[in-house]
Amino acid sequence: MKRAYASERTHAPADAPERVDRDLKQLKAFIEAERKHGRPLPWDDWDLYARWEAAHPDEQAPLDPYSGGYWYGYQWHGDSYRLFSEGPDGESRTADDIVLDSGRGATPHRRYVSRRH
Repeated sequence: MKRAYASERTHAPADAPERVDRDLKQLKAFIEAERKHGRPLPWDDWDLYARWEAAHPDEQAPLDPYSGGYWYGYQWHGDSYRLFSEGPDGESRTADDIVLDSGRGATPHRRYVSRRH
């Protein structure tokens, strides 16, 4: 398993938006299948990817093309979770992140960042 480091990032491929959309939906489907079988939500991204690798030993795990090919972000709270890509700027938790919130449906959307002055 590998994590992203800023110094290792590369330019995203031309099909990055389509890959992110497909991958986030694929990860959501995996999490929902786990829940259907009575398993709790993954604790963090390490747990998510460990479960993915255990369930799909011969498949490449979905990786964020905007991070240079590292894991997608994952957060959970209660019964809800969020999967996200770093987006075109290659930085996590910025306005261009592409986010899939479990409570908002299966459509990835841009992260809303409140800017207070």
